[in-house]
Amino acid sequence: MRILVFGTCLTCLLAWPAAAGAEDPPKIAKPSPAPPAPVVPAASAAELTQQLKEALGGSDEEAQVEALAAARGVGDKALAREVARALRSKESAVRQAAVLALGRMPVPEALDALHDTLERDRRLKDDEALFALT
Repeated sequence: MRILVFGTCLTCLLAWPAAAGAEDPPKIAKPSPAPPAPVVPAASAAELTQQLKEALGGSDEEAQVEALAAARGVGDKALAREVARALRSKESAVRQAAVLALGRMPVPEALDALHDTLERDRRLKDDEALFALT
């Protein structure tokens, strides 16, 4: 009896697509491409650059990290150069925030700054958490 029930169920499952009129297997949707980096108006990029300069000129580590986080994903060369300055900070949290920001900036200067720092900065290699980000 079990074999008959199993065979009937299997037959139904195999015949079901044909009975439903589905001759072709369902198409699998291709994954959509990653969304482009947000376009930030030049005025906003200039404002972010100015805010970052002010934060890096001060001694408030939290303000520096926040300013660097705001720069993530913004494709501006001047901002990328300013973020690259933060790679020379004495504070590990600031350097980590700079690496994360540069890693998400869609401009060649950001990647160049990361490569240059990786080649010449011994502290980067000594800081395991920071080295893992690169």
